[in-house]
Amino acid sequence: MSSTPPKSTKMSNELSNSFSIQSTLSSFLESGDLADVEFIVGQEKVGIKAHKIFLLMRSDVFGSMLSSRWLSDTESGDKEDTHLTRVELPHFEPAVFKTFLKYLYTDQIVVSDTIRGGDELIDLFVMADMYGIIPLQEKILTTLESSLSMNNCVNIYESTKVLNEELSRKALGFIKGNISQLLHHNVYLTTGKDGHWSPNTWTAILQSDDMVVEEVELFVAIVKWAEGDEARLERLQSTLLQLIRYPIMTSEEFAKFVVPTELLQNTAVIKMLLFYIDTKGNHTQSSCLPYTFLSRTVKVATSSTELTYFLKRSSPGDVIQLLNRPYVGSFTLPTSYVTLRGEGPESSITSGDRENPLLSLEGNRCTVSNIRFHHASTTDPRSVKPLIQVNGYHNTLSNLEANTGCYWTEISLPDGSITSNKLLKQNPCFAIALGDGDGHTISNLVCVNRGNGVNIEGKGAGHSVLGVTSIQSTDGQSRCEFGTAVSIMGGTGHTLQDISGDWYLRFGEGSETVTASGCDLLGVTLDGRGHDFVGLKAKKWVKIKGEGHSFDAACQAGRWDGRIDNN
Repeated sequence: MSSTPPKSTKMSNELSNSFSIQSTLSSFLESGDLADVEFIVGQEKVGIKAHKIFLLMRSDVFGSMLSSRWLSDTESGDKEDTHLTRVELPHFEPAVFKTFLKYLYTDQIVVSDTIRGGDELIDLFVMADMYGIIPLQEKILTTLESSLSMNNCVNIYESTKVLNEELSRKALGFIKGNISQLLHHNVYLTTGKDGHWSPNTWTAILQSDDMVVEEVELFVAIVKWAEGDEARLERLQSTLLQLIRYPIMTSEEFAKFVVPTELLQNTAVIKMLLFYIDTKGNHTQSSCLPYTFLSRTVKVATSSTELTYFLKRSSPGDVIQLLNRPYVGSFTLPTSYVTLRGEGPESSITSGDRENPLLSLEGNRCTVSNIRFHHASTTDPRSVKPLIQVNGYHNTLSNLEANTGCYWTEISLPDGSITSNKLLKQNPCFAIALGDGDGHTISNLVCVNRGNGVNIEGKGAGHSVLGVTSIQSTDGQSRCEFGTAVSIMGGTGHTLQDISGDWYLRFGEGSETVTASGCDLLGVTLDGRGHDFVGLKAKKWVKIKGEGHSFDAACQAGRWDGRIDNN
């Protein structure tokens, strides 16, 4: 028979020996036998004895600390202690430091002995970081992450911002995910070590866009936090109040909870009141109202039905996000100050219903961005509505791709053949149509297959169209032969910039004082009054009607038709 014990028996003996060594070293630390260093810890000046040899083996920091450069030996009243080197550590808690030493001796830590609201464990993490004990840091990080709770999340966030960015980020995520409950957790609204909110914590929270919380709750909580504390009140009035998003409160909430505190200056209160009664979005500019309008909650529409619901029930400040997939239907956004945005390159709105716009904006100061719009294909665009109908005031549309779905060069109708050029004049199908409101901004619009781009059809003023171009689709469809990049039929004071592609600009007789710069197209049909062109390039022609137009020296055209006043 073999004299070699079974493998499991050998492992058991090894574990037994290991535990025996750890137990011996732990007893050695507890007894203080043969100790040659004593730490005087905490405000209570508790003496904790240890052995330099173990400390030097575990940490280079201890090696420096215990060198003659840092310390001088002192004698105690007891003759047996004349060999001790004493080190004062007034900022550590005795119980936590003793747990730290026990780990250095045994590589063991009993977590339950050190957590009371998480503070002691965080102190232990600080010690491990200070003395370069990486394995202990890793164990504590794992424990802290798994033990995040209402009682310790704020303190963990505050304590680890410098020490461990990832854990601090997770703690902040926990705070934001439970913000409503925490706002009613009184321990965080009082002073003291046990988890109070610092001004920096409040700043991080108030700058966040991903919380489910009513804005009025944040305001009430932060006012309570500052009560009776001059330093907090000063910080509240100097910076924190500006981070509250008053515009997404209702007028009733603002009147009931904000105005009575008299924390906002009278001018700010007046601006907010003007904002609540404004019907055209004129009091939302940063010079008038320097507060953020975005909701702190992003509503992700997972289906076309849900998108319809979110838009219909939207409130000022809402952010509605489309997933990276198509949505089918015709949608209306009736509310002001709402953001509608796509998640990725496949975020799109499409429909086979050509009798209605894919999206109608009825409110003010809405933002639509990063979405593709696509009508079903047709060879007869006479009844086709624009992809996006923009009403209201001061709406912004950016980074959009539009495909009107109109592919034709000539169409035969019952009353005879009609060319696409005439058809466009009779019934243009545009990507975006602007109504009678003022101050809309369109930027970075890409039109597929050279369909019509922007139609300024109303009497509004001050629209900006910045960056419109066309691309050829890869599906083999033909391009629109007479595509119009921008058509301005009315209004005044519009700005065009960087309009390019093999298509045209059209100005109706009702248009006035349009400024166009950096436009490179096939041609321009010009009417109205007082248009100003800078750096225009028209490969075919510029047809001029109306009066008071001007062209700088850099303007070029294949042919000039009509009278140029400044030449």
